[in-house]
Amino acid sequence: MDGSRLDISKINAKAPSRFGWVTSGAACGPDPICDIDLARLPDFSIVPTIGSIVEGWVLVIPKQKVLSIKGLTKGQRRDLVQISDHVEHDLAVYNSPIVKLEHGPSTKGSLTGCGVDQAHLHILPLEVGFKEFVLTSDEKLDWLKVDSVDPWSEVAQDKDYYLMWIGNDCFVSYPEVKTSQYFRRKVAQFIGKPEHWDYKTAPNYENVRRTRQKFQGRWGSAIQRGILGA
Repeated sequence: MDGSRLDISKINAKAPSRFGWVTSGAACGPDPICDIDLARLPDFSIVPTIGSIVEGWVLVIPKQKVLSIKGLTKGQRRDLVQISDHVEHDLAVYNSPIVKLEHGPSTKGSLTGCGVDQAHLHILPLEVGFKEFVLTSDEKLDWLKVDSVDPWSEVAQDKDYYLMWIGNDCFVSYPEVKTSQYFRRKVAQFIGKPEHWDYKTAPNYENVRRTRQKFQGRWGSAIQRGILGA
């Protein structure tokens, strides 16, 4: 079957959740193109995301079942930041600012969680200006600047949140009206492809393949040695 014509609804229906294969400790999931752990670390997976509007878009996903990164312990968040910093360093090959994004639901089934109900951090290269675009394009959201060492330590309890992290600038917002795939919509608008926000209709598998070719087998042992001290 042509990879560009895979039935995404059938793929999603096979798994207990979109990232059920990650939390079960598997190396790969039901989608043979994007459900692949590029690092095989003990506590986190690095996965090229379906719907990669740009090449180099990956997710860092805890293997522990948890709704948002806010729900991890301080030590686990520290490990996540170290891993994301290593990924960010390697994504510098794209010669663009690296953006880190999270939709943080406070309850299962929230639109903020995009139907996934599992914490994950988006990391992707984008042209200069995305931060300003997000901060000014939605009057319904107030963005608060937070600590860039452990931003989740300042995120309010029991509230859905959006988190955006670019360089040393980190911002959080608490949406009153929940929106599924909020940041995917913003990325699609920013790069001039607004119709590509939904990974179910625009999986962008070719970008996923390029990301896999560039980074598969590169991260696991390097992160273990250099970041986690293993």
